[in-house]
Amino acid sequence: MADKYYYSLGLAGYEIRPIPDDNDHLLARFLVMGEETEHKVRKYKIQYTPGGRAFIRPDRRRVYLDEAYRAG
Repeated sequence: MADKYYYSLGLAGYEIRPIPDDNDHLLARFLVMGEETEHKVRKYKIQYTPGGRAFIRPDRRRVYLDEAYRAG
């Protein structure tokens, strides 16, 4: 993964960033459109489905990395 990715949940979603020199984890924070409150950036382990799809699990939700789109 490169610089910054977003996973949309409609008017909310996650900003996902790689951690330099760590291929097993990603940083993610929850974003809400129009909300000025900053949510904490948290570290998540990259997991894989039996079929090989990569995902992270913020808030007990599977966020598939192949469904995130690159910013910029």
